[in-house]
Amino acid sequence: MSRRLSDSSYYDFDGAEAVKGNPDSTWMLARDVRAQQQAAPPWSANDGTYPSHYMDARNKLSNCGPGPLIHHPINYGTQKPWKPGDRQGALRSVYTPGDTAVFDLVCHDRRAGTTASGVADFEKAEYRGARARK
Repeated sequence: MSRRLSDSSYYDFDGAEAVKGNPDSTWMLARDVRAQQQAAPPWSANDGTYPSHYMDARNKLSNCGPGPLIHHPINYGTQKPWKPGDRQGALRSVYTPGDTAVFDLVCHDRRAGTTASGVADFEKAEYRGARARK
């Protein structure tokens, strides 16, 4: 079940669960995602950690600019940013190196298929703006 109109903006995962087995984890407040994205570490090619190259379909994304893309884990339901040693959940921000302000949020979703290694492909989360208060 997707979240409906809200007084706060949020990302909708179209029914995919960011936390496996938690049916309430199908959306996340946009302010929490933005807070984590602003804290994303700088790009360091080939250091074996995040951010790392984003290899999934580019055509699913709408906000990322031209050039190579990288992705970084987003912790579900908090503003606390992911750090090395933390468990990597289903969410990733995808962006161009050097520009963390413009990004898309993606979620692993088995309905989208799986990679050769059996990992669920990513689907883009849809941003839903806050509704106007009356």
